[in-house]
Amino acid sequence: MERIRTSVRQASFTRPANTTNYTAKDAMGAGSAAGDCIMEFPPALAAAGKTGKIISARLWKDDTGVTNDGFTIYLYQDTPAADPDDNAAPSTEFVAIADVGAYIGKVVFNTTGIVLAGGVFYEGDATIEPSGGIPFHSKDQHGRIFGILTAVAAYNPASAEVFTVTLEIQE
Repeated sequence: MERIRTSVRQASFTRPANTTNYTAKDAMGAGSAAGDCIMEFPPALAAAGKTGKIISARLWKDDTGVTNDGFTIYLYQDTPAADPDDNAAPSTEFVAIADVGAYIGKVVFNTTGIVLAGGVFYEGDATIEPSGGIPFHSKDQHGRIFGILTAVAAYNPASAEVFTVTLEIQE
């Protein structure tokens, strides 16, 4: 009998201390230095050369504002060549030619977030692309996954808002 292992991995960032609005497809992150908009999730697989599948995703933001909230995270199995700045529209889509081999899929967190006292919680498992889960292959001993979070529409952020993405991974 094959044993299925499931694990949970999280990555977070605190956006800059400003309230500059995002426009559709703007990258979101900690700032404009190299790598500030690339989220790195801890190792996801037990060993190099193994395969896994992202079966669900959740997003938490620590502010309760929901004006035009909707987010997409683009996921990669290697550090993406796309390195956008916070609040800047990409010069190309987030799946650049250089990232074709690393790109594994995306998750859309739509505007049906659950507003709680300390923030908003979004489920993304019904909108995982490809459907049924996002398969990936561990290319190194770390089995890391990387992501770039983007605004779906014009989003009105809170100053120094914290975003946390949680991935459930099946091995």
